Parts: sequence; C-alpha cells; structure tokens
Amino acid sequence: MLCLTGRLSVFCRAGEMRGNFHFKLNELDQSLHIRADVPTTDLLHFYTTAVRPVLEYACPVWHSGLTVAQSDMLDSVQKRAIRIVYSDADYQTSLIVAGIDILRERREVLTAKFFKRQVLASGIRIEGKRNKGKRNKGTRKKGKRKKGNI
Repeated sequence: MLCLTGRLSVFCRAGEMRGNFHFKLNELDQSLHIRADVPTTDLLHFYTTAVRPVLEYACPVWHSGLTVAQSDMLDSVQKRAIRIVYSDADYQTSLIVAGIDILRERREVLTAKFFKRQVLASGIRIEGKRNKGKRNKGTRKKGKRKKGNI
C-alpha cells in the first residue's frame, strides 16, 4: 500500500500488503486442499495476472525507497505463492520451471525501463549517450588549425 504524507513523500506499507496477500494466499491454499484437480498452469497464471501486478503497482515510484526488510516482505508473498503452486520443489527450481524472476529483480528492471522511457521521451540527454545529429555538408568545426605542411 502506498501512502502520501503531508510533506509529499511516498512510503510503502509493505507489512500491510504482505499481511493482506498472505491472508488471500491462505484462502487459495485451503481451497486447493478441497479441490486438488486445479492445474499448475492455472495457479501460476492466477499469480502472474492477479497477485503480482498488485505487488508491483507503481513500483518505479517507491522501489528505490524500500528498505531491505520491506523488500523481503514483498518477496515472501511470491515465495508463498510459488510454494502453493509447486509444493514439491524448492523456490529457485520453481522459479526456473515457472519462467519468472525474483520479485526484487523484476522491480529493478521495471523501474529502469520506466526511467529510460520517461527520460528518452522528454529529450533529456543521459550521460554516456550522444545525440547523433546530422551535420550539414561543407561545414567545419571552428578552431585553431595545426601548424605544418599543407
């Protein structure tokens, strides 16, 4: 949950988000014990389309302000969901099988993409990148000429 303070600073209530999601994941886990014929692909699809987007909502705004503990809390939601989907495998193996990234890494990629898109759209020059403008033929840079034979 994102909050805006009186000083217009943004902070994240990662603990509240984590608690809400763990409650929902408990409900999902209990319903799976009742109905065990839910395919793994459907469970993974539910996580990637319904749960993860909420965990990443507006992450370019708040990701850099997260503490390690808050980031770990958000990552624990994904760990729990993956444990529900792939109950027999460890977390790293399950991520490889599912083809998804660690949530923290995904937030970093999304933040970098957002930043680049916004900066490039606004025309601001990023250090290290040069605008390759076309020069008119026949024009020269002005400056001192070297002495020597011509």
